[in-house]
Amino acid sequence: MRNPLLVPALALLLGVWLWPHWMPGSTACLVAVCACCLLGCARGRGGSWALLAAGFWLGSAAPSLIEPGPELRGTVSVGGEVLSSSGRRMELALDRVGSQPASGRVTVLSPDAPPAAGTSVGVFGMARPSWDVALPGDVDPELDARTRGVRTLVLARLVASSTGPRPQPFGAARHEGLLQALAFGDRTLASDDDIELLRETGTLHLLSVSGLHVGLLAGLAALVTRGLVAPLALWHMNRLVQWAPVVVGVVVAFSFATFVGWPVSARRASWMLAGALIASASGRAVRLWNLLAAAAVCVALGDPGAVRSVSFGLSFGAVTGLVAIAPRLERYLPPDAPRWLTWPVRSVAATLGASLGTLPMSAWTFQAFPVAAPLANLVAVPLVSCVALPAAVLASQGWLFPMAVADTAWDLVLRWLALIEGPIWTPAVGGLGALGVALALPARGRLRASIALLALGLTSLPAGPRVTFLAIGQGDAALVEGTHTVLVDGGPPSDRVLRYLRRRGLRHLDEVVVSHPHPDHYGGLLPVLEELEVDAVRVSRAPLEGEDDYARLWAICSDRGIPLLGPAHPTLPEWEVLHPSPEFLDEHAEDANEVSLVMRLTLAERSFLFTGDVEDAGESALGEVGPVDVLKVAHHGSRTSSSPELLAELDPLIAVIPVGRESRYGHPHAITLHTLVSARVYRTDLDGSVQLEPIPDGLRVRTWRPAEGWSGWTVIPARRPVPSRPRSLEPRRRSAR
Repeated sequence: MRNPLLVPALALLLGVWLWPHWMPGSTACLVAVCACCLLGCARGRGGSWALLAAGFWLGSAAPSLIEPGPELRGTVSVGGEVLSSSGRRMELALDRVGSQPASGRVTVLSPDAPPAAGTSVGVFGMARPSWDVALPGDVDPELDARTRGVRTLVLARLVASSTGPRPQPFGAARHEGLLQALAFGDRTLASDDDIELLRETGTLHLLSVSGLHVGLLAGLAALVTRGLVAPLALWHMNRLVQWAPVVVGVVVAFSFATFVGWPVSARRASWMLAGALIASASGRAVRLWNLLAAAAVCVALGDPGAVRSVSFGLSFGAVTGLVAIAPRLERYLPPDAPRWLTWPVRSVAATLGASLGTLPMSAWTFQAFPVAAPLANLVAVPLVSCVALPAAVLASQGWLFPMAVADTAWDLVLRWLALIEGPIWTPAVGGLGALGVALALPARGRLRASIALLALGLTSLPAGPRVTFLAIGQGDAALVEGTHTVLVDGGPPSDRVLRYLRRRGLRHLDEVVVSHPHPDHYGGLLPVLEELEVDAVRVSRAPLEGEDDYARLWAICSDRGIPLLGPAHPTLPEWEVLHPSPEFLDEHAEDANEVSLVMRLTLAERSFLFTGDVEDAGESALGEVGPVDVLKVAHHGSRTSSSPELLAELDPLIAVIPVGRESRYGHPHAITLHTLVSARVYRTDLDGSVQLEPIPDGLRVRTWRPAEGWSGWTVIPARRPVPSRPRSLEPRRRSAR
């Protein structure tokens, strides 16, 4: 085989990726590795399969060798060594908790840019379980944490390091934040406008410590060293002349990678550079696929959790695209082409290949592919990597002239990016779709193309009538798919719901319902309204004075020509508005919870009641609603809602409580849970996202939790038939409680 390391490396990555769904004991794995290696010494196809199995078992063993970190809660003081950092997050190898010795890892969210890897720090803050909000199809943060043995996140109030705060020597520069990012990997000082411009032109990677940065610095150090030791050849010290640049280059690469926080891209580049320098000095051919495979093995064995990270996918994907796709594009270049044409064509091929290599991970996580990225990188990469980066490194030592050079280089880059800024393509896939894209890009052979088409096809299967309550944290969001597609609320401010809709293949919504003007219900709707095609938005009332963010939602609808419908406007056929009435609105307009839209959905002969955050007065004004199959419990299960009288009347078969983990409001209240004793209760903090599909004799339910994925379907038989037609839109008054 020309690249004997490639297939065993892929098998090793598969073994790591399956953790923790596949958790064989470390001893059994290591025994299997030894047995497979012995078998692999045999010649023939059997030996190749044995080495492949050895890689898989070694990958399976790697996560099990990591000692799980402690589970901490409340106010804590911890100390340890920084293993890696990204943004304001750092991973800490503990040596103490309080005054007691400890081991394992925790994640720390620092108030400022964290110290460099290898720094000893003390942290004081609040500890909680290591979890993040995730929706079906997201890159799973809990799987990542479990693979790394991390079980605690510390929200730091104070971080004290042995080296003090990271230096900030660029105060006199016009682009202080950009230079700080280049020299130290710290983006916290970069302006929002600069970050947005880089993101929209596909050049944000320039602020990350990439393999190109490591390679340039290490290559420059090796080149200088070769020039200094070259005269020693006169004294027949050829080995020193041969190996001194290799040693210096490797030391500089790993030192710089450690200095900037040991990110995945720097680790990958350091291992590849070390392999290339050693192979070159030994007189062996440098095979990029073997180097990439060896780097993947080293990164995965040193930090198994990195295999699941976005950084790993982007870094290795970019090099894979560069190696697999760029040469194919260069084939269209005539062999006798002049140099003035060869250089730009090869540069465009390289940037396009790297961009396409990152497409699977970008489509999965960022859902953005700037069309102008190849052209933008054609100018930006040489200017930043060859001019701004070395100048910024020199300026970090206090030299003023290099700072001016780096500043000027960034001026030119930003002007170029502003000139060619273009549209952004928004591809969106889940994990299976990302695999399909990855296989489709360099598709050669019918088998690979067939697998790619199958993976992409499975992600776009049409859905039958269903309602999905999204575990969006402390907030509400539900997607209704049937004859019409309706989004009821969007959770707190974020773009998670937008990305979920895109992964579902939804670019059009028949209606968006804003139950009431509180940000934990409408915050996530702002990006949805800005990016997707929406036929109408239903609201309970207009903004009042001081409701600026809610007024922004109205402004977005006005700018995009989206009609705004009130409670009294006609509804889609399967929907009906039960509350609020015009009289109730006039009386309680300032109480956002009480004027929540209460809507009934009849979907495939099953009834669903959406209640927003309606409380006592609103419930009393509902009138006789009658039994329902599924109840979205009002106000996250608060004791001020869901009175026993109303719940007795509704008699729900299933009750869904949208609530955040460890809610600081104490939701859901024990009294509410007690009154729901006759219903099957699902909580988004415990059960995750809840999906319900109506069937002829009842409903079937499944849940999605991080680190576990979708559960199997549970069939819940119906207790009553559903009326064949909706009740009147005119609500009847209930007696006041």
